[in-house]
Amino acid sequence: MKILILLSFVFLTKCVSSSKYEDLEKKHTDLEKKCEENEKKLNLELTTCKAKIDEITKQAKANEEKMLIELKEKEESFNQQLKDIKSKYSKAKKERGDLKNSLSEMEKAMEELNKRKAETDLRIAEFKNLLAKFRSLIDSGKLKVKIEDGRMVVVLSSDVLFSSGSRELSANGKTAIAEVTTVLAEIGDRKFQVEGHTDSDRYRVYGQTNWELAAFRALNVLHTMVESGMPKEKISAASFGETRPVAENNSSENKKLNRRIEIVVVPDLSLLPGFEDLKKLESE
Repeated sequence: MKILILLSFVFLTKCVSSSKYEDLEKKHTDLEKKCEENEKKLNLELTTCKAKIDEITKQAKANEEKMLIELKEKEESFNQQLKDIKSKYSKAKKERGDLKNSLSEMEKAMEELNKRKAETDLRIAEFKNLLAKFRSLIDSGKLKVKIEDGRMVVVLSSDVLFSSGSRELSANGKTAIAEVTTVLAEIGDRKFQVEGHTDSDRYRVYGQTNWELAAFRALNVLHTMVESGMPKEKISAASFGETRPVAENNSSENKKLNRRIEIVVVPDLSLLPGFEDLKKLESE
């Protein structure tokens, strides 16, 4: 560009006068100065623009990194929330299953409880009915009715049924047993066991003990009951001798209590809890 200007200047010096040359030179100098100023200005603006671009780029990059960090944090938070929700869902599902099982167990237990209550109510009603039927004999002192080990027991004093030391029923004893048999025979689907008990005094028969005395008395009561209408398949006999006293054998009154015949209403084992489980074990 300077060469062109120089050539132009040489050419012009030949064609124009000195004053015009100076004027043109001045204009040229002014123009060149102005161009330089414009160039500096443009360079400054370019530098400023580059700086702004760099700043914007830097800021954009910083914002991008910040956004990426925030997005990552949000993603991690979301994943954690999702994990927590899945965990809570699994827990709720398990609790629901446990609750369902518990409800089923409660319903089963309630059903079993209602069944037992019905059985208990039935036994209570049966016991009350037995008391009502034996009321006259109870009031006369011939017998009493009690619950022992979950069984209904009719207790008759041996002194009412037998003469002292005798194994044979007295006339009054036979009458009392016949009355008892009439009532017991009306209880359907139940079996009975006649149990003989004595006091601790030695049985005064050579070669025999209170076991034999209690056994003979129980068997005599059994035979009398069968003769009075009790089916043979519903009755049995047992001897306990002096082994199950109801009072200490330290007085005549207490010994009288221990000399007794007990007629046990044998419970139906199929109604007892766990019977089905026992039947399963039996078949294994």
